Order: sequence, then structure tokens, then C-alpha cells
Amino acid sequence: MDPQEESLELVQHPLREQAVNLPARPGVYRFLDGAGVVLYVGKAKDLRRRVSSYFVPQRLSLRIQLMVSRARALEITVTNTENEALILEANLIKRYRPRFNVLLRDDKSYPYLHLSEDHDFPRLSIYRGDRREKGRYFGPYPSTTALRETLKWLQRVFPLRQCEDSDFSRRQRPCLQHQIGRCAAPCCHLTSQERYGEWIRELVLFLEGRDRQLLSRLEESMWQAAATNQFEEAARLRDRLHAIGQVVEKRKVQLTAGKGGQGIDLDVVYVARLNEVTVVELFMIRGGLNLGNRSFFPENAAEGELPQILASFLGQYYSRHQPPAEVLVSHDPPEKSWLLAALTQQWEKSVSLHRPLRGEKVHLMTMAENNAMDALQRKLGTLRGMSEQLAGLAALLEMKHIPKRVEAFDISHHQSDSAVGAMVVFGVEGFQRDHYRRYAIQDISLPDDTTRMEEVLFRRYGQGSKEEGVVPDLILLDGGEAQLAVGQRVVAQSPVLSQVVLCAFAKGPQRKIGKERLFVAGSATPLILDPHSPIMFLLQNIRDEVHRFAINYHRAKKGSSITHSRLEEIPGVGAARKKALLRHFGSLAAIRQAGEEALSQVTGISRELAQKICSYLQQE
Repeated sequence: MDPQEESLELVQHPLREQAVNLPARPGVYRFLDGAGVVLYVGKAKDLRRRVSSYFVPQRLSLRIQLMVSRARALEITVTNTENEALILEANLIKRYRPRFNVLLRDDKSYPYLHLSEDHDFPRLSIYRGDRREKGRYFGPYPSTTALRETLKWLQRVFPLRQCEDSDFSRRQRPCLQHQIGRCAAPCCHLTSQERYGEWIRELVLFLEGRDRQLLSRLEESMWQAAATNQFEEAARLRDRLHAIGQVVEKRKVQLTAGKGGQGIDLDVVYVARLNEVTVVELFMIRGGLNLGNRSFFPENAAEGELPQILASFLGQYYSRHQPPAEVLVSHDPPEKSWLLAALTQQWEKSVSLHRPLRGEKVHLMTMAENNAMDALQRKLGTLRGMSEQLAGLAALLEMKHIPKRVEAFDISHHQSDSAVGAMVVFGVEGFQRDHYRRYAIQDISLPDDTTRMEEVLFRRYGQGSKEEGVVPDLILLDGGEAQLAVGQRVVAQSPVLSQVVLCAFAKGPQRKIGKERLFVAGSATPLILDPHSPIMFLLQNIRDEVHRFAINYHRAKKGSSITHSRLEEIPGVGAARKKALLRHFGSLAAIRQAGEEALSQVTGISRELAQKICSYLQQE
């Protein structure tokens, strides 16, 4: 469409009159297409003024102009305050994931270090979840990788156990962790409870950022031991003092300490762009320790101004994760005071947001900038590699253009039990996990994987599908000619799939890797690929991902049915008590072998309920 015609279309848009009549109050607005799908979610201090601005094309980016041209309906939610509007906007973006919003891919909870408190020898472990377990939590950490690295060097200084309570109670000799010097083996009575408690107190001081107090305490104890001729103890304390000092030197952020000498808590957020790829780099500092970093690549961020993208990130990210008292940013976001007021209201704590220009915190921004540029270079390299692989695949299949969306399917079951299907999506930016789908096979009488594949494909592409309007460029089935045949039957029933290329990727003889064959709809013979070609690697990668996704779903479904049939059928044993029993004993077999006395020791299990559990399991 000609730009002048498109501008005229926006000015004469049917929603323009509706926008003029909106209330001049704070709230959230939503543009929808003709099918009722949310295209864009925004917030406003004045709904009338803000929404009316979308029909002045000179002020809009090309992306937003395209969004408005597709909009056919407008919905609003009036809020009492501006802060409520900002919080509601973040929640609606998370719920609808509109295709024209700058979207933050952050659907996982962050891991913590968890120190249990209900045991004589507390356990130090990685924990991800709702933090309902009793104990101390340290973090959050930006990624499991960063946390595992932290845990690894913590073990060298504080040899605390990581095993489950059930393993601890059963173990009769030290494990491998003790042999490599990362656990003091309290399970085998190789350390005293007093010594272990001393390590716990030191660990807490260290993780709270009170390293000066910890080092001072160790040094004082060392000299006291030397003065009383306890030279072995003095040498042990000297070695611990040296080891902790090395860790502090490597991980400590040299900033002015907080109250009581406790290390400072802050986040560092840096946004950068290179060749239309945008990254937001996040560093987490807790207790004065650098817990690591994480790179975010928000969607639909190629055109927006960096300050606005930063504002979108802060609003979405901190609506789900509690911010520290201080956040350093690379740019001053628009409507900064509004954002801070909303965060303060939501989390009931004061939050400061500023861009350091001088002083000791500038080097943190430099560190974040260097990591952001490094992440961009690696991302661009990955994108180039994926584009080349997809271009090669398009040439092989004689496609008119590089496929932007590849949908792959697989079936998983065990002897026809708990059969499931799975779909993964691959594009020019890699696997799009937000678009993955799982299918529990509804017709349990289906005899084989071919008929199950047909059910899954019909549910994905048949009439009434929830994603009927989303059309892939390439469909890849895990299987051979039989799967390809059922795929052709389903595709033939949908006119919108007439231009879609359909393939089946079959395992080689004796299931040998590198001997796979590619069956293509409309071709009489399968394609035999070079086992070392990038195209073969791409197809194997997609096949392995959908296989992994399907197997994980099958195992979860199978495991859920097993534990439900054994435990949750017992009157009085629900999901929480089942979880407590399995965590305490480790397995259903161990629960079956345990007596009433042992069962009643589990939190939430009374003596009467323990008798019921024993009676039920003994009848099997």
C-alpha cells in the first residue's frame, strides 16, 4: 500500500471516532483484530489523548502503523490511579502476549540458594519455586548456570551437604562429594554438629555480604588458637581465611557497604542494539556479591527507541520479580516517576532508579555494556548460522522463500500407555518455546503412532483449532511414509495450507544417526542427505527437540497417573501430603516399606492417616 494511502486510512479509521469519545482518565487500552485477537496493549494517564494519537500517522513507527491498520476493535479498562494502569498493562501483556508489543521472554521463576532449618545438619541446595519450604533463601540468581557456579566455589569453602534427607538417613559410607572435598560427610558422623553449625554461621555471614565481619572473626579465632598452642586448629583456620579471602576478591563488588556493614543490593540494567537486534543485559548484585548476569532479547524491539524499550522491560520484569532497593540503568526511561511510583505501590518498598554518570558505580555500567555487546555479537552469529541453514533447507525443498516458521510433530508413549503428541516451533531466531504445544491423545483406542499423529495434526490444523490463523511455512513430522500420508490427508482439508511444504524425517536403518531419510510430499523417492551437512544437522536438531519435548510430557503424564493411583486415592492424602511423603522417603517403594511410626514423622501425616496409608499400600 502506498504510504499516503495508508496515512489516509489511519486518519479515516473507524476506531478514530471511538477514541475521541473515550474518558480523559487513566487506564489500559487494547487494540484487537477482526477475530478478537489482542494486537497491542498500552497504558495511559489520559485514555482519550493517548489512544487518539494512534490515528496521527506522522507520530507512529511503521510497526505501530501496521498494527492500527489491522485493528478492528478497541477495548479499555479505566483504573482509579495511574499506578494501577501500569501494573495492569504488564499483567495483560503477560497474559495475551500481543504480537505488536515489545515482549519480554521471561516465563521461568528464578533460582535461589536454599538453606534448610529443620535438620541437625542443614542442607544447602538449589531451589526454584514458590519458596514455601522452611529455611533461609539467598538470591535470586539470574540463571541456574550462575547459581551452579556459585555453589561450586561455595562447596570448596563450606563443605555442607546437598543430598536429600532420605539419602542422608540411609547412607552408610561417604559419597563422591566427600571424596573430592566438597562435603564433610555428616551422614557418616565424620564431622561434629558443632563444627557443622560453625560453617553454617560463616556461610550466612558470607551470603549476607558481611564478609569483613566473617574474616575478622576467623582471624581472631586463628590467633587465639595459636596463642593456646592449638597449632593444627590455627592452621585450619588460616587455610579457611585464605580460601574465603580468595572468593571474596573474585566475586565481591567494591561498593560502599550498606547499613551495619552489610553488602549492598542492586540490579544493573543495560540496553543496547546492533544490526536491528536489541539486548537487555541484567546483572544482579546481592549482599555486595555479583550473582551473575542474564541476557534478554525482547521481541518487536527493532524499531523502538532504547529508552522506551528499557521502560517496557522494567515494567514487565519488575511486575513479576521484586526489585532491589536500587536499580542502575543505561538510559533514563520515559515517565520514570510514574514507573517508580507503581513499583513502590506494588512491592510496598522504596525503589530508586537512576543512571550513574560518575563515581564507583560507573564501572558496573561498563561491565554491563561489555557483556551486552558480547551477547549481541554471539546472537548475531547464531542468527546468521540459522539463516544459512534455513536457506539451504529452502533450496533443497525448492521453496520460494526461507521458512520463517517450521512446526515439527512427534508422538510419545510406552506400550500405548499415556500416549501424547507434541509440537515445537523453529524460526530464524531459533526455537520459539512460547509456541510449543502439547496434545494428550484423546482417543485411547487408536492402534498406532500413525493414527495418533493424524489426531494431533487435525487438532492443530483442522477447523475450530485455537491457532487456525497461524500458518507455518514447513511442517516436519517425525516418521516415514505412513506419517507423511496422514499429514497429506489433513493438509488437503485446509485451503490455507495449500502452499505449506510437508515433510517426514525418518530414522535410518537400525536407527543409525546420519542415515536418516527425508520424505517430501509430492516426491516419489526420499532425499538422502549428507550426514555432515548443515541441513542434516538442522533437521536432527529440530527432531531431537520435539522428541525431548514429547518424552518429557509423556513422562510427566505417566508419573502423574502412577502417583495419583497409589497415593491420592487414599482418603486424606492430597497433592501436598503426597509431595511431602515422596520428598521424605524418596520413592513409592520406600513409602510402602515404611511403618506407621516412620510415616507419622512426616509433616502433615497423623498417626491415624499413617495407619490408613499402610493399610492401603499393603493391599496392593
